[in-house]
Amino acid sequence: MTTTIESKVALLPKRIEDVYAFMADMNHHGQIMPPEVAEWQSTEHTCSFTITGTGNLKLRIKEKLLNKLISIEPDGKAPFSFVLIWKFEKNKTGCMANAVLEATMNPIIKMVATKPLKKFLDMQADGLMRHFAE
Repeated sequence: MTTTIESKVALLPKRIEDVYAFMADMNHHGQIMPPEVAEWQSTEHTCSFTITGTGNLKLRIKEKLLNKLISIEPDGKAPFSFVLIWKFEKNKTGCMANAVLEATMNPIIKMVATKPLKKFLDMQADGLMRHFAE
């Protein structure tokens, strides 16, 4: 059973090309992570980190559609199967971005993980807004 969890929409006063270029490089994702993320390591296409209390996670970019979306998947073992999709859209003042997590979780993991995952995605959206507000 697929579960979809969406972040809040980040309204960004920057050109979509600039926001997409920033997010297309995993080295930049560390700048928008919440404080619970530690041991951040990254390359242009991969990253690994620890979330306090949950363990280590490795991710890699799966797909990019220029100025539209960036799809990220686990790079190795993960607690459940998922794809994280960052979507980008132009608006009158710059662009909008949000994260959509599509996950396959058993009912117990879904019950425990949905709320913290939503919070994590929202914190990344907030981090993106803070980064581009500077």
